Amino acid sequence: MTSSRTQHWSPKLRLTRTLALFVDDAGILRVGGRLSRSSLEFQRAHPALLPKDSYLTKIIIQSAREHLLHVGPRLAWIRQRFWIINGRNIIQRQLPKMLLDKASAFSV
Repeated sequence: MTSSRTQHWSPKLRLTRTLALFVDDAGILRVGGRLSRSSLEFQRAHPALLPKDSYLTKIIIQSAREHLLHVGPRLAWIRQRFWIINGRNIIQRQLPKMLLDKASAFSV
């Protein structure tokens, strides 16, 4: 038995409603919302949605870390173009791994 109440609390439906997701002309899933009425360029007003566990997401986080010289608000810099699902937690989880990788590269 499937009720509308059960469907309402489905994580996929909740995410779609919360972020006002849509597919652009290139087939990219993007975040909608009130920024569509702003003067921002399209990619900043509607960042591409990225899954939390993808390899591309990991590369983007590493790139942000290197671009910002290992300090600073990485999530804010990333969200200018991409919206990572559960982004804050993913970045916090990857930071210790990145530090360990760098430390092992310098060990003899």
